[in-house]
Formats: sequence, structure tokens, C-alpha cells
Amino acid sequence: FSATLRTRNHEARQLAVDEAQLHRYGLPVWRTEAELAQALEISLKTLRHFSMHSAQERAPHYITFAIPKRRGGERLIMAPKRRLKALQRRLNALLCAKLPASEHAHGFRSGHSVRTNAQPHVGKAVLLQLDIREFCPSIHFGRVRGLLLALGYGYPVASVLAALMTEPPRQPVAVGDTIYFAPVGSRTCPQGAPTSPQLSNALLLKMD
Repeated sequence: FSATLRTRNHEARQLAVDEAQLHRYGLPVWRTEAELAQALEISLKTLRHFSMHSAQERAPHYITFAIPKRRGGERLIMAPKRRLKALQRRLNALLCAKLPASEHAHGFRSGHSVRTNAQPHVGKAVLLQLDIREFCPSIHFGRVRGLLLALGYGYPVASVLAALMTEPPRQPVAVGDTIYFAPVGSRTCPQGAPTSPQLSNALLLKMD
């Protein structure tokens, strides 16, 4: 439905669920959108409401604001509204928290902290600290869907899941007396969504 399911990769559109692969990773088996909706305790209509990519959104699902960075500049935060946040929290518990992550990743992992991250470096002569420019905007819809396909989800479910966990920046546009919020960029992982931290750990597994 809508542009959410579009892709030029015809082979990807034919991919069905690989239950054996999902079991190997300890991930929930969702064969259809209906099964996903049931697991999230919502109706199929509600699932499609939150996962449909609209070019003329009248009531966006996110509140966008900027916060200052420690080293200057601003960081754009996209915070999901109450209903979507609750949905993403359920999705985080059911799926994202179970995604594979590197043993070297310390952020957003149980039993890990700034302290455990620092311990291996104590007493070293050199410490190199790097920051990835535009990190969250680089995790786009295609990368998220590709990860879910690789883990064993079929194309429709992987697409819907990726849509639930991504959103484009939007700009208000007045058409007569109506305000629309039009996308002005690609769908990416929002800074502020409960699903983004665990999802980024999984996508950056090899780099970590």
C-alpha cells in the first residue's frame, strides 16, 4: 500500500519469510501484516495508518525540535507522538532489543554503560575519539528494510516494520486554508524514536 512497498528490486519483492533464519536469531515470526498487527495489539487499519508513507500528511506522527550540541550547532530531534511512541516501545521490546549487536557496542545495551565503554582504554597512551557525521540520517529506510530482509522477514512485513521505524523530515505547506506536512527528504531513523538506538546497533554491527 502506498509508496511504502515500492522498490526497483524485483527479486526483493518476491522474498517470503524465512522462519528458520528468524528462529536462529531468536526473532519473532511474523508472516503477514495481520500477524504483526496482532503482536503489537493494534488493528490492521491502525498499523497501516502509522506505516503508510504520505506525501500530504495533515497530522504528522512526530514533533520536531532542535537542541544544542555540546560542541556547537544543533541536533534535530523527531519525537514520536504518544500513540506511535507506545507502538514503537512495544516493537522495541518484541524485536529491536533482540537484534544482533556487536560485543564492542556499549550504548543502549543492558549491562553496558559509559563505564564499560571506557574500561578497556584506561591507561592507554593514545585514545582516538571519532564522531559519525549525520549518523541517524544515514540510516535510511532501504537500509532498515534490507537488514530485516537479511534476518528472515518477508518483503511486506519488512517494509511495514521499516516504515514504522523511519520518518522523513517534513515541512508545513499551506494550500488554501489547509496545512499539509510534506516530506522534504528520505525516510530515516529519527533521533527520538524508541526503536532507533537498538536498530542502529544492529545496522552498525560490522563497523563496531
